[in-house]
Amino acid sequence: MKSLLGEVLDAVELDQRGIIGDRLYAISNEQGKFGSGKSTRRFRRIDRLFNMSARLMGDTLSIIFPCGETLDGRDTNIDQKLSIELGQTVSLTKENKIPHFDDGAIHVVTSADMEALKAQLPLSQIDVSRFRANIVIDTDSLSNELLGKSLRIGDSEVKIIKQTERCRMVCLEQGELIYDPKILDIIAKKHELKFGVYASVVRSGWINVNDDVTVI
Repeated sequence: MKSLLGEVLDAVELDQRGIIGDRLYAISNEQGKFGSGKSTRRFRRIDRLFNMSARLMGDTLSIIFPCGETLDGRDTNIDQKLSIELGQTVSLTKENKIPHFDDGAIHVVTSADMEALKAQLPLSQIDVSRFRANIVIDTDSLSNELLGKSLRIGDSEVKIIKQTERCRMVCLEQGELIYDPKILDIIAKKHELKFGVYASVVRSGWINVNDDVTVI
């Protein structure tokens, strides 16, 4: 679900849209803007989204609230519960014609990206969950070195199309990770606000943890 805490999966299936079920749902405000960590033409900053997480099992969405309560997305009280939690009138919205993606279907970072950022911010909590990547590749290559190339992973293939522009969400508190504005500061100063890359799906299929990755 868009802009809530993510989850680690052992396997995912890709179709032409992206990872099946990824960001299929979002939280919308009264103006129909999708909740996010930033305000743009399509999105509106809504605080405390990271206080919640979501799980999608088949067609069933479950939202886990800070108190530990889990509510089915089909529950008639879901919009009211979300509105109380976020301090404004919102509704749970399933994707229709307008995609919930920011700027790309698949988001990729590499272990080299993470190690480079850790070296620049040795006192910060640099954790991959801050960057909400769909795919993390264990490689010595920085993700921007993969621009224009394709990756064969499992029986699927994706093409790296552009770098990912970051926003304040990389700094936010989530779980045991503290609020840390230095992370966005260094990405802005040293990396022109770019960290990670977006990819499009060339061939649908399954991706499993520990699958080999072939760069073509």
